[in-house]
Amino acid sequence: MQLKGEDIVISYHPNPHIKRDSIFLLNGLWDYAITKKGKYKNPSDVIWQGKINVPYSPEAKLSGLLHTLQPSEELWYHLNLDIERKAGERYFFTAGAIDHSCEIFLNGVSIKRHSGGYTPVVAELTDNLLDGKNSISIRVVDPTDKGPFARGKQTLKPHGMWYRCQSGIWQSVYIERKKSLFVDDFEYESLESLDGIRVKIDSSDGNKHDCILEFNGERYVLSTCQWHILKVDNAHPWSPENPYIYPVSILLHDDRIESYVAIRTVAIENKRILLNGKEYFCNGVLDQGYNNDGLYTFTPEQMEHDIEFIKSLGFNTIRKHIKVEESFYYYLCDLKGVLVWQDMPSGSKSSFIVSKIPAIIESFQLPDTRYRRLFGRSDKNGIVEFENNMQEIVSKLNFFKCIIVWTIFNEGWGQFDAKEMTEKLRALDPTRLIDSTSGWHDQMCGDFYSRHVYFKKYNYKGDKAKRAEVLSEFGGLIYRIAGHVYNDKDFIYKKVETKEEFLSHLKALFDNIREEKKKGLAASIYTQSVDVEEESNGFVTYDREVVKADVEDLRKIILIPN
Repeated sequence: MQLKGEDIVISYHPNPHIKRDSIFLLNGLWDYAITKKGKYKNPSDVIWQGKINVPYSPEAKLSGLLHTLQPSEELWYHLNLDIERKAGERYFFTAGAIDHSCEIFLNGVSIKRHSGGYTPVVAELTDNLLDGKNSISIRVVDPTDKGPFARGKQTLKPHGMWYRCQSGIWQSVYIERKKSLFVDDFEYESLESLDGIRVKIDSSDGNKHDCILEFNGERYVLSTCQWHILKVDNAHPWSPENPYIYPVSILLHDDRIESYVAIRTVAIENKRILLNGKEYFCNGVLDQGYNNDGLYTFTPEQMEHDIEFIKSLGFNTIRKHIKVEESFYYYLCDLKGVLVWQDMPSGSKSSFIVSKIPAIIESFQLPDTRYRRLFGRSDKNGIVEFENNMQEIVSKLNFFKCIIVWTIFNEGWGQFDAKEMTEKLRALDPTRLIDSTSGWHDQMCGDFYSRHVYFKKYNYKGDKAKRAEVLSEFGGLIYRIAGHVYNDKDFIYKKVETKEEFLSHLKALFDNIREEKKKGLAASIYTQSVDVEEESNGFVTYDREVVKADVEDLRKIILIPN
């Protein structure tokens, strides 16, 4: 699916799991200016240069700019808006993500600073909000790969598996009007017995209040800020094959939210993944969440199209690679029934020794506490921000039960103290599985012995630490479609020339997976769903105009029933 034009406005509810009617989307045309870093301290001094289509990054075609923000530059945004204030209400501005560091101004007053390009930026407007005309301004800087912070696979000099960068606002922006006392958060966990849930409703003032929760045809009066157990007769566990959703309504005084719950558990037993207490093979595909015109930013229609396409191929799992999507994406995965392995975006440049040698010699493993410089993680500020961002990501996504695995590090990029980070992540979320070091440089921690095998046949080994063995990346078949390639360069995967050859090699790969599954393989992740720039190893071209083979033919090869 490809969308064209400079005036596409993304319109939907950005918080589908905590829905209020009092939300005002600010997506659309904003004033912008790109200036020398540090030139302006106050937005009133900025000379605006034109319009930018938010939430598209200036590097994206759909922003209307096609400008690559440099580390020496600042990107300024500005929007005038009329707001009719109501007594006893509070007002919050949210940007789903701003890459990388930002400062938010309301009517010229600085109200919020944030660092991290993959997590929400929330600023309360109430104290500085005027009744009537107001202005919001945002200052953004982004070092991309010239700094030690998480950037995923972005680079100022795209090549191979490193892609065009993106900066600034790239997820939806909105203002939400809330009551003086409101539901601050809604958390829940499934009971191991799969016959109910534990719920916790947090109030904005942190005190206990009676609230009303409607769920499964029942009406409960619950106290906020504490856990409650709600039993369900004849419960319907959630799975990709049966993504059953229970609607939920919560009323705290005069604040009403709409939400939902899904009952599901995940565990490891006898080196196998258990979903809802039963052995379940995760047949997945790696998805990097890039598109040609919008880069990181997708419309709701594009999100839905990609998820449905992946399911139609026979996959039940998506590994969301080195990127965090909007909440709406995970809501769709909950709704449509797709398991998600969620990566933590990382940064820093690892050495050739760390990043390349294990791809050839799998047994080559280095302790990440001893060789920090080789792993590219010697900067203390970068480490602190990574930990903070990990906590923010878990907080943002914890609600969505489609997510069953957190991946901390990938192929050694910016890896550090994997054992300690696994313990910290486990403390943040004990309900999900952890892939500590996907690919190589295993530190004997986490729930998986996680391997990447390219260029040769995969053979199940079995883990000495009795973890589940997973093939978290495999495949890599380059099949270029003339007229639908990014450039004339190819990344170092296996190249095929015809559709028949593509299908033949793909069948061999998945036949290998089926055989090794019998021996103990617990999951596999094919690389990848869609071509991304010079990586032409997807099922769809980078411009998303051509599917490389008939979907039914692909499904016959890929589908691995549980």
